[in-house]
Amino acid sequence: MAFGKEILITEADLEAARARGYLLGKEAAETLAAVELAALRQQLKAAQERELAIVMTLQDSETVAQLFHENYERLAPAYGWKTQSRSARPWQDVPDANKGVMVATCEAVARALLAKGGFYATGSVREGG
Repeated sequence: MAFGKEILITEADLEAARARGYLLGKEAAETLAAVELAALRQQLKAAQERELAIVMTLQDSETVAQLFHENYERLAPAYGWKTQSRSARPWQDVPDANKGVMVATCEAVARALLAKGGFYATGSVREGG
């Protein structure tokens, strides 16, 4: 159903509709209102779910940053990459400045993914170069 479009109906259109027994007047308005209300309820539910996803994602940014750090440190050697000695340690021992930028990065990525319509999991994780 398209919203916001105007449809011009002529008297001839109305007479033809009446001849075919279509709903007109109050019944048609009530039917249309019910359909539009159902569509609006669906849109509201989707918006509420999206808002919940954003809140949950931002609350979990530190957890995501920690998981990213731990997996990055674990996978880097398989790709021939040596990480910095200051951050190549358990999450609780990572310097606060490094943690802060990791959390902020995860929040920015979460916002960008949500702006594009959500999170997508595709392909598979490669465990090594």
